[in-house]
Amino acid sequence: SYLLKLDSTGHQIWFNRYDLGVRDGVQQVLIDTLDGNYILMGCYSEDTSLVTSQIYIAKVDTEGQFLWIKNYGNLYYDYGYSIQRLNDGNYLVPGYMTLDTNGVPDLALLKLDSAFNQIWYKRYGHPNIVDEPGKKHSLISLGDTAFIFVGAQRFHDPANEVPPNWGDICRGYVLWLNANGDSVTSKKFDRTPYVDGFYNIEKLNNGYILEGYSIDATDTQHNPRIWLKCVDENFNDKWERVIGHYNDGRFEHEYGEDWAFANNKIIVAGYAFHQAITHTDAFLLVTDTCGYYDIDTTHTQFIYTQTGNNQITFTNTTIKLCSWQWYFSDGDSSFALNPTHQFADTGDYLITLITRAADFTDTARVWIHISAPNAVQEVTSSSFISVFPNPASDNINFKIYLSPEQCVAEIKIYNAQGALVHRFTAIETWGNYQWGVKDIANGLYFYDVTGNQSIIAKGKVVVQH
Repeated sequence: SYLLKLDSTGHQIWFNRYDLGVRDGVQQVLIDTLDGNYILMGCYSEDTSLVTSQIYIAKVDTEGQFLWIKNYGNLYYDYGYSIQRLNDGNYLVPGYMTLDTNGVPDLALLKLDSAFNQIWYKRYGHPNIVDEPGKKHSLISLGDTAFIFVGAQRFHDPANEVPPNWGDICRGYVLWLNANGDSVTSKKFDRTPYVDGFYNIEKLNNGYILEGYSIDATDTQHNPRIWLKCVDENFNDKWERVIGHYNDGRFEHEYGEDWAFANNKIIVAGYAFHQAITHTDAFLLVTDTCGYYDIDTTHTQFIYTQTGNNQITFTNTTIKLCSWQWYFSDGDSSFALNPTHQFADTGDYLITLITRAADFTDTARVWIHISAPNAVQEVTSSSFISVFPNPASDNINFKIYLSPEQCVAEIKIYNAQGALVHRFTAIETWGNYQWGVKDIANGLYFYDVTGNQSIIAKGKVVVQH
């Protein structure tokens, strides 16, 4: 085992090595909140055949000098992946153990008090099933009163002398524990014909994000890919993504070992290798909180139906999206996925939906016309212009919605004698343009909208004070 301390620029301050057995290593480091020293959690073996292992907790001072070590485990193989400090000052170490020499593991959870004395050490296993633990973030605490533990269950032939291979059935596995570490309930996720398991779990919004591996059992090469899954608080499916690159010839095996969350991003760190070569490559995968990354684009679309008097229900039919917002052009907006909106009156409304996936955004806009009695229709013309109020004494609004190919240039307004009295230039294909008429003489005025060097709409308005 070793500990390397760096400064904020990545330069070495000190490097210390600790010889604890034939094979040993540090899994995680914590800073002791009482004295500022470092707590090391890892595993070591004193058996040259490496068929036994124990978990250790060690403490070193701020210069890396060894202070003490404590060991935990049974007679055979005990392995810890991480150490978590609870709100009450106690600690949890998730991992796995074996109770005999056949090497078939069971999930295990070790609880320590604030002085690192063992409170309990419990295993969670099933006959003829390999209960595989996750990785560093395989356990989350729910206020120190309950815990969620993730991993995988692999079914194998009990007559087989070795643990199962990739061809066996494997399922992502979630285990709920009470404050005493006793199993309350569990759930397997059956994704036949896929072989998969969970490595990490994190609480996110009103549910959980899980990360692990997924293998298509019909793939003779047994190529694992990264599996991201989102569930609600009851662990019902919300979405899942399987991400990998072996299909484009770059890698055949990809494993996400660790992850973090920052700036509404999921960051997965792991390694990848190709069967034809002997070395591995590290990788970072960055997605949004919906599992979309740089190859994913969103194409916004929606439908709507009238569900009441001036009431419209909108349905977001966009396939890839992580966030969205609606605008109803009456001063109101909504973050609901499928909102129902009550309009105050009949008339023309520009409905705008903006969606995002990864770093891509897209927008869909549709003019709708709500008319008495209780009817709504889409303005289907490629060029739509609404002018209101008419007559007017204060302001006249020119609401424009045109197809992009119209390339609108300007709106011109003339008096009854044909003289130009106002002009809107460089206008876009959609928007609202307001003409102030407080100081304009009463009378009849004409307007035209010009695009692609031709008049695409025209009409008349009345100014009446």
